[in-house]
Amino acid sequence: MGRRHSKNLTTSMQKKRLDWARRQRNMTVADWNRMSLSNEATFEILAVKSYFVRRRAGEQFHAECFVEGVKRPVSGMVCSVISAKGTGRLYIVEDAMRQDQYK
Repeated sequence: MGRRHSKNLTTSMQKKRLDWARRQRNMTVADWNRMSLSNEATFEILAVKSYFVRRRAGEQFHAECFVEGVKRPVSGMVCSVISAKGTGRLYIVEDAMRQDQYK
């Protein structure tokens, strides 16, 4: 069976993840019970729409003169944690995540 790599991970990131997994292979259940893993994800919502009108004189209310488009997509970031005790709260991150927020 061949290895499957994410299209979003660089070769360096893939190597770091594999190295981390290899270091953990001898962990006991007790070790895993003391560990928690976190992850972040970003997303975009195309809900903010702008309407641009292209028309000649006298056509301002013609439906064919309206073009719907997205000026700037709304984006956000969420972060959470998982451990042997279950999943953590889903945090919505405003702006950039700072070190103190991550901890």
